[in-house]
Amino acid sequence: MIRRKSIPAGASVAGLILLVGCAGTMSANECAGADWRAIGEADGKVGEPAALFGKRSQDCLSHGYAVDHDAYRVGRDAGLAQLCTPDGGFDAGSAGVEYKGVCPADAEPGFLEQFT
Repeated sequence: MIRRKSIPAGASVAGLILLVGCAGTMSANECAGADWRAIGEADGKVGEPAALFGKRSQDCLSHGYAVDHDAYRVGRDAGLAQLCTPDGGFDAGSAGVEYKGVCPADAEPGFLEQFT
């Protein structure tokens, strides 16, 4: 049975994709004010692979800014916890998000069941 769920305003997967921006490219200004936990959470919510942090790190380090891998990981885990649910699968599938195999093994079956 497919659950139909309305997506709250401001919380759509498509909106998060726009928020995260181009996959990994960060300007000097973005790096200067980077909230690594928030960036990780946004990446997790749209199912970006953990390797994206490497690209973001390279960008910021090349601009002379430090990165916080621990904060990013905590945020990404929180984002994945929101994505990797049956409702998250439905929302992501409805928004046309490409699933990149990022959900934990115990959460993936429920996610994929609703990912359409």
